[in-house]
Amino acid sequence: MSPAHDPVVARALAQLVPIVESDADETLRRARSDAQALRRRRRVRLGRAAVLVFAALALLTGAALAASRFDVLPFFDQSNRSSASYSVDNSRTYDGPAPRVLLCPDAGHGSFNCTVGTRKAGSHRAYLMEMRVEPTPKLTRRELLDWLAAAQNKGQVEKAAADRFRRDLAAVSDDFLTVWNLAAGGGTVFGGTQVSEEPGHERIAPPGFEFVPPAGVPVAAACQAAGDTFRCRDLASSRDVPVGTPLYRLQSSSDWVAIPREPQRRPLGFDRFFRAVVGRDMTPAELRFAQDFLDTITLTIEP
Repeated sequence: MSPAHDPVVARALAQLVPIVESDADETLRRARSDAQALRRRRRVRLGRAAVLVFAALALLTGAALAASRFDVLPFFDQSNRSSASYSVDNSRTYDGPAPRVLLCPDAGHGSFNCTVGTRKAGSHRAYLMEMRVEPTPKLTRRELLDWLAAAQNKGQVEKAAADRFRRDLAAVSDDFLTVWNLAAGGGTVFGGTQVSEEPGHERIAPPGFEFVPPAGVPVAAACQAAGDTFRCRDLASSRDVPVGTPLYRLQSSSDWVAIPREPQRRPLGFDRFFRAVVGRDMTPAELRFAQDFLDTITLTIEP
């Protein structure tokens, strides 16, 4: 299995938010160029916005109890006119139809109705299916150790680094792993574009600008079947989207406007998020493991 398809690596690459408070760009530069290119190609990147989910928390205590009373989306919300962040509800599932294209002439804030259509030039409100919401995976100590052993067997991680990883993992609390898993759910759909997609009407945004939908028109939507139509809602800042819900990105059209590209808001460092949920600072061992994890992930990305 290549690192790009290793579930542990993919999960970590997708959520590369600053583990401790530091410059986000500096953290991202530590990943090699191939991994960065992979992330740029993905319109939907799970966890980069790192919004949270609460799955099976009834069996957990400590951090999970605090998290269940905590509004987490503001910590990681990247929603603006060109992107939409959301959190996931693992307790609910949608397994209904998910057409490739929905036509939504009345798309706007809140909810709106759509019909099945086809992608064609001139469709101002054609939403293209990107993905179904995935359940939040749970990263366990056993999974981390198995992944590390595989990386070490491939010669990607030296013995000294692997021993330090195992030692620091053994020293972290269950609270740490609970919050770590909470920080891996949900995601962000990115819909802004530098080049118009309309055949025969190509437009290129000036440097530093991007095309976005007109004000009030969602760049992304979550949709479910409702009789002969589909009921959709603006995905931006959506909470508790059921697993399996299809997510749609708006196809660019002639009425899209060029605006200065907004820098992604930097999510709060994981240490600050941990403090807010658990009510204490991360221990030295937890800080060391967080750094170990990013260091080891970087080593396992093949050039």
